[in-house]
Amino acid sequence: MENRARISAEENLEAADQAKMELQLQLEDQLEKFNLKKLQLEENSRNAVSMEINLRKEVNDLNDALDQTRLELENSGAVIFNLKDLNSDLQSRIHELQSAAQVEPAWNSQLE
Repeated sequence: MENRARISAEENLEAADQAKMELQLQLEDQLEKFNLKKLQLEENSRNAVSMEINLRKEVNDLNDALDQTRLELENSGAVIFNLKDLNSDLQSRIHELQSAAQVEPAWNSQLE
């Protein structure tokens, strides 16, 4: 009977060792999967940071282009305003010259 108990204890011990080895293999497999996921998440994080930096640069470039366009529009508006003033001045001068030309023949006729 003692022999049977000892054999049973040895079988139990072997079964426990086998279960321990299976659990250890499962744990190592889970740890490997965890580390792989961790590496993927770290890479995704680096990619997200890189994308954010690139997007910020693009936004800054677009803002610079918008500012440049706004400045060009303001300058062209000033040029148009100046051209309108110049046109108005020229129209006034033309009118003055036309008036002077009309007065001149009257002076000429009086001189004759």
